[in-house]
Amino acid sequence: MNTQSHNDFPLYELLYDKSSDTSLSTQEMVELIENVKGLDKSGMNMIFVLIRIYSLKNATKDESIHDVPYNGQKMEGDVKFDIRHFPNRLNHMLLHFSKMHLKKDESLN
Repeated sequence: MNTQSHNDFPLYELLYDKSSDTSLSTQEMVELIENVKGLDKSGMNMIFVLIRIYSLKNATKDESIHDVPYNGQKMEGDVKFDIRHFPNRLNHMLLHFSKMHLKKDESLN
């Protein structure tokens, strides 16, 4: 349960409110993966921010704020995630964000 307020980050609030705790369909998972591959650097940075904020706001008392969340692996100065380890709501949030970000990029071209 998300017990802390997330009003300090309006994008997070918007995405959280638009998301559900249901599993993504196979088609949606594929769409999320393809969308993430197409993100620019700022989009990727925002993905990492959303993952981190979600993990901090939903951490259990046994989880350290210094841990890489959701079984992420540090690799050559980067972090790699397997979205199958993400909570359902976070996957929905990332799918919504990736669609918004890619749509914004299209409108600039």
